[in-house]
Amino acid sequence: MLRSEMRRIWRRKVSVLIFLGGLLMLLRPLLVQLPDLSRYSFFELYMFAFAVGDFTPFAALFPSAVISTVFAEDYLSGTIRMALIRTGRKRYARNRIISTIVLGGGMMAFYVILVLIVGAIFAKSPDSAEGYAKTLTLWGRYDLALRYGGALMYAGKVLLAFLFGAVWGLFGLVVSVVTTNVYSTTIVPLGVYMALWYFLDMNPLNPIYLLRGDSTILPSIGFVFAVQLSAVAALSILSGFLMLRKL
Repeated sequence: MLRSEMRRIWRRKVSVLIFLGGLLMLLRPLLVQLPDLSRYSFFELYMFAFAVGDFTPFAALFPSAVISTVFAEDYLSGTIRMALIRTGRKRYARNRIISTIVLGGGMMAFYVILVLIVGAIFAKSPDSAEGYAKTLTLWGRYDLALRYGGALMYAGKVLLAFLFGAVWGLFGLVVSVVTTNVYSTTIVPLGVYMALWYFLDMNPLNPIYLLRGDSTILPSIGFVFAVQLSAVAALSILSGFLMLRKL
């Protein structure tokens, strides 16, 4: 199922363009400083990509625009009838939810992993306790920035990115089922994300804080994971319920 979904998604030019656009936005802060990257530490390069560039303010767009439009496309084209004959309503809904979680989450996790790879290639200056202290991140509160060379912190960031992608992919799926409109599925999640970013300023539920889990506004790392997992569960149930009604 997932292989066929991946082939289908990445055959579309618009999916490739959106993905590459996100990749360019994420790596732009590093590319403009390419000759000087060796002056920075691994952690500093990671922070540059997510804190300085344009990627984070638009992060919800990528999983929703690339992954979540599939239901609307199936419904509008009529191909969903053939799928329902083969699988039935419940299995179709379950497959759509699972593929949205795995592919939406995997896409965001891939972005983070790619930044880590770039940092590992170009960073020459060693990370230090002083360098971590300057950022005043939540991870430093638990001493995870220094433990095992920061491996636990970076693994946590990859997992948070996966959950973030799953949340906004599922939110896009809900919009896709309600509106059966590809453009709404692309635009509405981004609009809601930006509205939450604006109205929940300095609030731990602000989605922009939940992506990286860095802000000291957040009560704990466990809180970040709990909120994301709760959102995944709630949106999975809601999208499944709406799909069964729609079909």
